[in-house]
Amino acid sequence: MIYEPLEIESIEAIPIRVPLGRAFRGSTFTITNRSTIITRVRTKDGLVGECYNGDSDEKLEAIARLVNHDAAQLLIGRDPMAIEQCWDALLPITYDLRRPRPLGLEAMGCVDSALWDLLGKRAGLCISKLWGGARDRVRISVIGGYEGDGAPTIEEEAESYLRKGFTACKFKIGS
Repeated sequence: MIYEPLEIESIEAIPIRVPLGRAFRGSTFTITNRSTIITRVRTKDGLVGECYNGDSDEKLEAIARLVNHDAAQLLIGRDPMAIEQCWDALLPITYDLRRPRPLGLEAMGCVDSALWDLLGKRAGLCISKLWGGARDRVRISVIGGYEGDGAPTIEEEAESYLRKGFTACKFKIGS
């Protein structure tokens, strides 16, 4: 099947921060919000690639700004199916010595995920098929054992993960 070329019309990143019902604590951190970035890549013919990336509450706005301004300026007008060329075009956002390089890499990751979603939609395939399709299911694990008020016992928490279908758990024990 031969596809007509696509052209990126816009890129947007929407930072989302949701306060949690309780604080989750580990040995070196406390989490009070659940954060993510919704990234959308739109083409001129109306196709939209979308993904959810990142969980860093403190870097949320900085990453979204990089996607909305720097990445968008570098990719608008390009073919979103040429993912490697898009990556090459995005590399300059990692060169600014006035900000940490990982911010640029995280912004690139947001756009990359949305581009793969767009490619999958264009091809009519899910990401697992695009990347080889060796399995139709994968085992997933969870991280548990966060400290704080209202935290369940280890036994209660482990049982709840088993009921939800998780096959492995990494527990944080002690501070």
